[in-house]
Amino acid sequence: ENQKNGMRSRYGALVDTGCTRCLINQRVVDELKLNVEFMKHPMKFEQVDGSLLGGKPSITMTVPIKLEIGVHWEMLCFIVVQDMREDVISGLVWLDRWQPTVWWGGGYRHIRLLVGPQPPLSVEAKPLKKIPEVESIELATENVKVEVLSVYN
Repeated sequence: ENQKNGMRSRYGALVDTGCTRCLINQRVVDELKLNVEFMKHPMKFEQVDGSLLGGKPSITMTVPIKLEIGVHWEMLCFIVVQDMREDVISGLVWLDRWQPTVWWGGGYRHIRLLVGPQPPLSVEAKPLKKIPEVESIELATENVKVEVLSVYN
């Protein structure tokens, strides 16, 4: 949901343990008229066959947008990919944060998430002093020294 203009729609999402970030198709950004910001450094997302997702590096990310999955909701920034089959990809940064339960039943995959917006506390996690309103690249690695690679698989 675009919080500024109220535009919203339903889109398909791929939960991908092989993707490190949360991605959104440029087409969805255009349809919802989402605002984007330039990232400090372009990011490349390399696919299994060695090709580049979207055909070129991503240079923008969305401003915080409201993501709803059933009763779960959160404010989230997505890295924009120029052209991909999926509308949205929820990668490891999202899976690690929310720790959803996924199971098979009746021939379908089911996912269970908390209502939101605060993720569950794991055994080693420290309690949050303030509930974050936005999930961003920086927030996902807050207070952790991380070497950022130019290519992500």
